[in-house]
Amino acid sequence: MESSIDVHQKLQGLQLFDALHVSYLLAWLVIWIAFPIIGKKLLNADQHKTVVWAMLAFMVGQEVIDYWNRAQVRDLNLVLDLPLHFCHLSLFFAICLLIKPSKYLYEITYFWGLGGAFQSMLAPDMNGFDNYLGVFLFYAHHAMIILVCLWLAVIDGYRCRKGAILRTMIFSNIVIWPVWLIDWLVGANYMYLMERPPTESPLVFGEWPWYIINVEMVAFFIIMVINLPMIYLRRMTLQSESAAV
Repeated sequence: MESSIDVHQKLQGLQLFDALHVSYLLAWLVIWIAFPIIGKKLLNADQHKTVVWAMLAFMVGQEVIDYWNRAQVRDLNLVLDLPLHFCHLSLFFAICLLIKPSKYLYEITYFWGLGGAFQSMLAPDMNGFDNYLGVFLFYAHHAMIILVCLWLAVIDGYRCRKGAILRTMIFSNIVIWPVWLIDWLVGANYMYLMERPPTESPLVFGEWPWYIINVEMVAFFIIMVINLPMIYLRRMTLQSESAAV
């Protein structure tokens, strides 16, 4: 007998950069820009705390609704529903950062978030959504990782320190091994270590296992690029501190 996973019909008709896709990208782009600016220019410290608690509630709430939504269309299972993709871990790290500061955790979340979550939003698997609620939750999940990173950089002065790229790459290559073991044990594909991700992104190319090496090289290049704003911000901070002295 076929499982409910096999017979479940995914949402049909979605296309990359169709009206729905573009509308979500534009909406979150406005939020990414507006929230930190409003927080910096118009809100005081107590209001900052209110915003942080609101973000925490939204992130936890959307995860709860996401799993509820999955359970409405199919049975939850170890193959598909463990929170072991990079973006799931990034969301968990982002939640932790809002609760307790950590420079090291911020660096990982920043590079994983802006490098991975944003790419996922640009080129998602358009055949992988259960329904329109799933579409909303997918973009909310990934976009909130980026929003937290931008909020902490603008409001709390978080910066990626020297050596952050190396630390992130080392951590990333350590964490994939226990995830690979879970993939092997349960027949899953978390972090896409067993099969290529179902995306049309030109940044994912090659066959297994070579595409993993290709993805690492592409990821390193992307991290180098998104580290440039942090280099600039560090220099501006040093100049401000020198001027104050």
